[in-house]
Amino acid sequence: MRLPLGPLRFFDHPFASISKARVVLAVTLVVVGGGLLWQWGHQMAAERYWRRARELEAPAERLAALERALSFNPHLGKARRQRAQELFSLGRYEDAEAEAKAAARGADSVALRRLQARIAEALGKRDEQIILLEDALRLRPGEPSALTRLAAAHYGAGRYEPAREIARRLYEREPNNPDAHYLLGACAQATDQPRLAAFYYAQLDDALDRGEAMTLTVHPAARRLYEEYGRPVNGPSDASSQTDEKKESPCSRERTEWTCFIPSDRVCRSSETAREGL
Repeated sequence: MRLPLGPLRFFDHPFASISKARVVLAVTLVVVGGGLLWQWGHQMAAERYWRRARELEAPAERLAALERALSFNPHLGKARRQRAQELFSLGRYEDAEAEAKAAARGADSVALRRLQARIAEALGKRDEQIILLEDALRLRPGEPSALTRLAAAHYGAGRYEPAREIARRLYEREPNNPDAHYLLGACAQATDQPRLAAFYYAQLDDALDRGEAMTLTVHPAARRLYEEYGRPVNGPSDASSQTDEKKESPCSRERTEWTCFIPSDRVCRSSETAREGL
C-alpha cells in the first residue's frame, strides 16, 4: 500500500541539527582551506620572483621582478630590502628611503640599518645616519662595519672626539683592522697631531701589506702626511709627546678640503664641490 508522504521535511527530523552543523563545518573548511591555498600560492609566487630577481643581471629587470614579487606578497621583507638596495644603487635615494622604511616595519636587521644609514648619508641627513648606525650597534654590539661607518659619520660632522672613541672601540675589537688605524690617524690629523697621525698611518700601511681588507678610501691628504713624516716613533704615546717643527702641517693646510670619509665605492671630492652618491 502506498502511503501519502506529502512534502519531504528533512530538517524536521531529529538529526537535522547535526546535519546542519556538518554542512556549516564543511563549508567553513572549504572557505578556509581555499583561502590558505590562495595565500600559499601567492607566497610561492613571490618567492619565485624574488629568486629570479637575484639571478638577473640588468637592474631594470631585477626591479621589475621584485615589484612582481611584492605584488603577490607586499610583506616579503627581503624583497623590499633588495628593492631598496637596487633603487639606492641607481641613485633613486628618495624611493630607496621609502622602500627601506617599509622593509623596516616588517623586520629589523643590522644590514637594513646599515643600508638606511647609507641612504641617509646620500641624502645629506647626517644626524639620521648616526642614529641609524647607533641602532645597528644596539642590535649587534661591536659590529665592525657599523662601528667603521659610525666613526666616519662623526668625523664627517666634525665631531672628532666621538669619532676617535668609536675608532678605539673598533681597534680594541679588531687590532688588525686597517679602517681602525685610518680613523685614528685621521682624527689625529684633524686635531693637529701630524706625528701621531703618521704613526697610525704606518700601522695602516702594515695592515694593507698583510692583505687586510679595508672599507674606507685613503684620502690623498693622509698619503701626503705619511710620506712627509714617515715612521717617526715607536708608539702613539711617543708620537703625541713629540714636538713638531715650525712648519705648516698638512693637516692644517688641507682640513677645509678633507671633511669626511668616503667609502671605497664613492668618489673622493672636495667639500667645496658637490659630492657623488654611493
